[in-house]
Amino acid sequence: MSIFDIFKKPAKSKEPAPIPSCFDKADYYFEDAMRNYCRMKNISEGELAEEDYTKIQRIAAAHIGLFMTWIIKHGFTGDIHEDDEDAVEAVKNDRMTGTDFLLEYCDGKLYPEDMGDSILPFAAEYYESRYMSDYTHWVVDELCDLPFEFTATCEDYCEFEHILDKAYEDFLKSHK
Repeated sequence: MSIFDIFKKPAKSKEPAPIPSCFDKADYYFEDAMRNYCRMKNISEGELAEEDYTKIQRIAAAHIGLFMTWIIKHGFTGDIHEDDEDAVEAVKNDRMTGTDFLLEYCDGKLYPEDMGDSILPFAAEYYESRYMSDYTHWVVDELCDLPFEFTATCEDYCEFEHILDKAYEDFLKSHK
């Protein structure tokens, strides 16, 4: 091995990314979202009302909810949500956000079971490696907002969707 070998990019692995037991949990982000919310509102944690906690949950889950919206709108919802047909249709028709779906029907957690088998390889590769970076850049650069101060609306999803579509298109091209 020469000194130049360390600068070579490793060959792309043909191995699919491992499927995690859980992709993400809003709980992971709740404390940061609450701190930022209290700072923005200039209130202490002890002054928070129930409606504040609901808003904070939505902030903590916004990034996961946008991904869940994409899953639902593109028909990749897992069989576990067969009984949630009305809610799935509500997301598809912009009557419910993916964040609200995630919080109400997935307990704020994104598991492999929430997605169909055909999308899991993409989700495992993209969500685990690039999604948060793409999401953060979009929130900061496009919306001029901060990730833990942002709740995703249906309109926001429409602006973000092309990023997920492009990532999926790139994934399909690279896995032919």
